[in-house]
Amino acid sequence: MNSTEKISVGVFCGASNAVHKRWKDVATELGELIAGNDFKLVYGGGRVGLMGCVADGCISAGGEVSGVITEKLMQIEVAHEGLESLEITSTMSDRRNRMIEYSDMFIALPGGVGTLDELFEVLALVDLKYHQKRVGLLNTFGYYNQLLAFLDHAIEERFIAKGCLSSLVVEDDPITLLSRLKPSR
Repeated sequence: MNSTEKISVGVFCGASNAVHKRWKDVATELGELIAGNDFKLVYGGGRVGLMGCVADGCISAGGEVSGVITEKLMQIEVAHEGLESLEITSTMSDRRNRMIEYSDMFIALPGGVGTLDELFEVLALVDLKYHQKRVGLLNTFGYYNQLLAFLDHAIEERFIAKGCLSSLVVEDDPITLLSRLKPSR
């Protein structure tokens, strides 16, 4: 990234419309904050669930949004149509890898197995020193409390090294999380 490019925030999150409104409100707020900090949003390209909310929040606040979506998801018409750019990949792995490549830091909002896959991939890449990008976990309403307890257990059992998760920034408020992840220029 050169000094004139915007910092890109890769956001991983759920795509279910069935979730409670409180999760959608948090995603919308994060999107607005990303735009308000003059960052660029990079996300999964969808218009549904938290994905759609974070994109809509960023767009409504004047932000720049890039999506990466698979051919299969395009076929079932879940792609967001209001993005600055939308890249189509053939597989979910390609999608995740492109999002990782395009992002300078990451935030995981609540989500399901896809979100966990993306979160653990970027953490593994940090641990293995493939990159040193910042990783944030938005633990609003305690969504990730049990996951964090499991990770502590895995550290106690020595399946995860003590320092492995030192790059993971956990906060329950999007404003605090983004400010802690923001690189100093």
